[in-house]
Amino acid sequence: MLCVTYDGLNFSEVAPLADGSCPSASYVLLSATESALAYAPMTASDILYAWTWGAGSVLFMWAFGIAIGAATSLIHKL
Repeated sequence: MLCVTYDGLNFSEVAPLADGSCPSASYVLLSATESALAYAPMTASDILYAWTWGAGSVLFMWAFGIAIGAATSLIHKL
């Protein structure tokens, strides 16, 4: 991990704080190994969960729209 600041033209290294974190006005650069450990790859179950949630929300909104449409047409007929 490397703490750097950017002044619009150049990056310059900044010393980390006593607890090992970077100062608030700086960026953190990670090595390839550190970034691979920080972001785990998606699994098939993650993809299935996201797809199921998305498809379920689309179907729910479709059904909700049908119900609202039926209710408004019933109100107009009265």
